[in-house]
Amino acid sequence: MPDDPTVGGAEPSGSEPAGANPAPAKPPCKRASRIGAAARDAARRALGAGSLAVRATASTGRAFWRNVAALAWSFLSPRQIFAVLRHSTFWITLLAAAAPILVVLMRWDLNAMIVYFSLVWAYVFYRLFDLHRNLLHQCAFFYAFSVLVSWPAFIGWLNLPPHWVDAWIQDERPAVRLFAYVCGVGLREEVTKGLGLLLAVLLRNGLRRRFPSWGQITALEGMMYCVMGGLGFAAMENIGWMQDIIELTNRHEIEGGAFKSSLGRIVLNPFVHACWTGAMGYFVVRASREPSRRTALLAAAVLLPCALHGAYDFCVSTAGFEVLALAWVGATFYLYLACQLKLQGEVRLNELDRRLTRS
Repeated sequence: MPDDPTVGGAEPSGSEPAGANPAPAKPPCKRASRIGAAARDAARRALGAGSLAVRATASTGRAFWRNVAALAWSFLSPRQIFAVLRHSTFWITLLAAAAPILVVLMRWDLNAMIVYFSLVWAYVFYRLFDLHRNLLHQCAFFYAFSVLVSWPAFIGWLNLPPHWVDAWIQDERPAVRLFAYVCGVGLREEVTKGLGLLLAVLLRNGLRRRFPSWGQITALEGMMYCVMGGLGFAAMENIGWMQDIIELTNRHEIEGGAFKSSLGRIVLNPFVHACWTGAMGYFVVRASREPSRRTALLAAAVLLPCALHGAYDFCVSTAGFEVLALAWVGATFYLYLACQLKLQGEVRLNELDRRLTRS
């Protein structure tokens, strides 16, 4: 008879009685459940925040590119391009900036660069004036008059005796050299540069009948015309100066450094010549309109520019005085700008008086 494991009422170890219910499972730990719930909440929040960040990033990126496109369109729209290209200032400034490159590419000589700097200064001065009408034709006339008439007249004056100026500027005594530069060099150059305006003032009645727009020369316009005459004269003077420097350098009579230092003259010389002659124009036009003060104004028209011109030339030509040339440049521009501001203030006051009278 097979052994019955239940014989004797004993139950095998590790077994449960037949028909008995299993023992209930232990409930999970409350702390672990709270940690799990918190982790799930944190994960949901992280997913939500990430989704919001993605959407915000996408929205910011779209806004950024929309702004970029709008900004680009504001500069590259046909309307904006046409508005810029039709403005004369764009083309004049571009030509002024590109001219040195053209001079180099086309292998022009140094004279073209000299004329270029003269024309750049002409444009700068023309823009500085608060003129109420277009005077480009008149300015071009006075520039050409200085080149074709004033400069030959100056060369002719140099050949007239006595030739004391050339001897005195070589004197070892600084006072003698200064006098020669003021009463010789400065006087000759300033008078010949102002020939155009002097003739226009003397012939203003005839000009007014034949050319109505030319006959009405205001003091501010007279300054502008003299500035253009000074710039034309400075261009011819620089051309002659550089030709002499190149010739002397090629003959090894002077060092090559003199050629480099002369390049600064190309830039600065037109500026100071324009200021000297512009100040002369101020006093000349005022003298033509104020008979009671005519003698004093004409004396100032000659003496002030000649004194500043001669003092500047003396300083740049005398060892040990070069630094003082900067002071004379400052005094030159101060005189010029003071004259211009006085005239522009008078123009505004006259306009205000006319408006008050009409009202």
